[in-house]
Amino acid sequence: MINILVEEAVRTKNVKVLVKSIFNIELTEKEEEIVREIAFDEHKRVIICAMTRYGKSMCVALGILLYILFNKNKRIKIIAPIIQQSSVIRIHLSNFITSSPILMDLLNLEVHGIERIKKEISKTRLTF
Repeated sequence: MINILVEEAVRTKNVKVLVKSIFNIELTEKEEEIVREIAFDEHKRVIICAMTRYGKSMCVALGILLYILFNKNKRIKIIAPIIQQSSVIRIHLSNFITSSPILMDLLNLEVHGIERIKKEISKTRLTF
């Protein structure tokens, strides 16, 4: 039943259902918009202008992870003025990966496990 629900959500670009079923997170309407634009590659560039603590980094991380699930052999670069800003997104990515068995299976690590993922947070690259 879940697979049918997820397949329908992918077909209709329903990121609210996808994020809820994969990550168990409820999105607001605006968060859905951010995640959808990234996950389904709707625009060449996405500019997000919102207040601090709006959830921008979380939405970008969720969008990236869904994009990774739908696209094979793609490179994603997270660019920010300083490393600390991009590390916020990387921390979200690591947390979401460790909470999703689907993504853990895709992760290319010599040693599997949550401890290995936690060590990867300080590095600058994750390979799926």
